Amino acid sequence: MPHRDHRRHAQARQVLVVAQIAVALLLLAGGALLARSFWNLQRQNLGMNDQNVLTATISLGETEYPTRQRQMAFFDRLEQNLRYGPGVLAVAVSDSVPPVANNHTIYASLCVEGGPRLPRGTGGNVAWRWVTPDYFRALNIPLIEGSGFTDGELGSSDRYVVLSRSLAERMFPGKSPLGRQVYLAVGAPADQNPPYTVVGVAEDVKNGGLAAGEEPEYYRLRRDRPEDWNRGAVLIIKSNLPAASLEGWVRGQIAALDPTLPADLGTLQQRVAKLADQPRFEMLLVGLFAFVGLALALVGLYGVTSFLMVQRKPEIGIRIALGANKGNILRMIMADALHMILPGTIIGLALALGLSRSLSSMLFEVGPHDPGIFLGVTLLLVLVAVVATVLPAIAATRVDPMLALKVE
Repeated sequence: MPHRDHRRHAQARQVLVVAQIAVALLLLAGGALLARSFWNLQRQNLGMNDQNVLTATISLGETEYPTRQRQMAFFDRLEQNLRYGPGVLAVAVSDSVPPVANNHTIYASLCVEGGPRLPRGTGGNVAWRWVTPDYFRALNIPLIEGSGFTDGELGSSDRYVVLSRSLAERMFPGKSPLGRQVYLAVGAPADQNPPYTVVGVAEDVKNGGLAAGEEPEYYRLRRDRPEDWNRGAVLIIKSNLPAASLEGWVRGQIAALDPTLPADLGTLQQRVAKLADQPRFEMLLVGLFAFVGLALALVGLYGVTSFLMVQRKPEIGIRIALGANKGNILRMIMADALHMILPGTIIGLALALGLSRSLSSMLFEVGPHDPGIFLGVTLLLVLVAVVATVLPAIAATRVDPMLALKVE
């Protein structure tokens, strides 16, 4: 009866270890997928240069700045003052900064002069921004065609627009859009608004967050005309100095114009990094669970192997007395351990492959069944599990057969 109880306890522990290995592999696969996704997210091309760029988000009060004329005057004066800062290369004003865009419209709401109209509400989203002439230089966004906006156009009553590469290719397939007239649905249907002249084509830039694809986009010139302004804007300051070193000076320039005005300052790199906070948290959380699961599985495997070695010490002593060498004993013990490692690995792989689809919405540029990741975590788990088994197995090969027989 005692032997039967020991055998029953050993089998229960073996089943527990198999379950622990399966769960550890499931968590390892999930953690590795999220880590690879986060790596891809961090290293993707944003279409701009976010180094040495400081941003200042300002919202003017209704009481102090009740008219668009006063709102325009404040931002115009601040922009001019910031141009003379230490190491400043370019200053621009926009209503938002990549890799996000605040304004969207439907592609069907745009139309080319003399071109056909799409059915209302079709064509997908198009992002757009208000920008001043130095916007593309401040963010180092390449202009593929044209020279973009110029200071000479700021006082014009005409309207100007720069298209992103994807929007230009869609609206003017196989043709240059420079000088062409387009109609935008701004406050009224497109065909009821004055036309905008295309003065440039800019490279595509991330504008839907880090994980989403780029949307077609257009940029409207924010002229020195009250109708183009409102109370909110983002100042973009490009410098040849570290962006954070300019924060104090920029705050001073804002306070010099209005000491009561709050402003949210930060580097563009900080803005971009903040968008990765959620993916980073998800990766670290699953990674922590994976580490704990792996540790529990290995401790369990080590413990069960050690327990079995104690139970089989007389048998091992007899085998050694009959001429078995250390290699024979080691292979016997490893074969027993593989009866736990292999089933746990197979079950874990099946669970991981089945449940990884639930992570699809959290992954970026990596498939939920990426073969490299699954092969890597499987090999890692098996390797570490074998090491956890080898340690007590080596100790078992050092059993003194005479002492083992006396115990028996």
